[in-house]
Amino acid sequence: MSIICCKKNKSNFFILAALSLSLLAFSCKTLQVEEEKCNPLSLLSTDSSIYVKVPVENHRELTGMILQTQLTGLSEKNAYTLTGYVDELYAGLGIVSDRSRLEVSASVNVPEIAKKSFLTKKYGWQKKAVSIESEALPLPRVYEVLYRSDSPLNLCFPSSDILCCAKSIEPLLTKHAAKAEVAQTDCYEWLSQDSQDILFYITRPGQYLTALIGSQVSVGVKSVWGSLTCSDKKYFVEMYLYLPEKKAVKPFVNVLKLSMGMTGAKVSQYDDNTIKLSNLSVEYKQIENLFTRDPITGKHFRVEGEKIYSENKK
Repeated sequence: MSIICCKKNKSNFFILAALSLSLLAFSCKTLQVEEEKCNPLSLLSTDSSIYVKVPVENHRELTGMILQTQLTGLSEKNAYTLTGYVDELYAGLGIVSDRSRLEVSASVNVPEIAKKSFLTKKYGWQKKAVSIESEALPLPRVYEVLYRSDSPLNLCFPSSDILCCAKSIEPLLTKHAAKAEVAQTDCYEWLSQDSQDILFYITRPGQYLTALIGSQVSVGVKSVWGSLTCSDKKYFVEMYLYLPEKKAVKPFVNVLKLSMGMTGAKVSQYDDNTIKLSNLSVEYKQIENLFTRDPITGKHFRVEGEKIYSENKK
């Protein structure tokens, strides 16, 4: 009887020891994969012409359409599936020296099985290692980047909860390695607010403003910001146009009222330097164009006294 008890106690001891080692190993593994959270907005460059924030859950159809047009080889079904793993998507588009530049950073929760279902060699994706040096790191950090031979865009999951996409993805990864914080600008402050609508901020209006309001802009609009609200699968714009010259505001309000007269849009002076335009209906294609067309023409305007001058930004 005593021998049986002794064997039983030994058996229990080994079981407890094994469980303890398992828990210790699990704890160590958990500590290794824990990562400091990074705001995806902080990874975008601060010199883009236009910025967009999309709360994807409320705009899955539109987001899927944009993903499909941007990611070569991604089927409509897989594009829509991918939107189910994306929380918020941020994009920066165009700079003066490169109108086609596109940077995307999104908060995601994409399971490995989903990545393997359409982001693999079978579907044209290849892998490369990109080494990033940062003062925040004791050693260079190596990121796994996905790319295709038939597309200029690169994809990367720099951490488990972030997806980056860009032609030149190194600037985004450098900011991720450095644990960059969100820039303190009017643009980033606008995009950081909690909203179920699509938010946008245009630092160089150019063709974007013309495309959205359907009228050629001929005054010095410095920046435009606003939101896109979805109602019954239709999108409506509310935007604010900032003009540095106060004297140009009222005349431009009248021009907009005339050009918007048949659209049902409302135009009003919001404050001394700002015009508010609301209830303007836009098509899916117009929103998609924000991601696919040349963001800027290089044509801008300045107001001096009673005269308006056209100038080209180099």
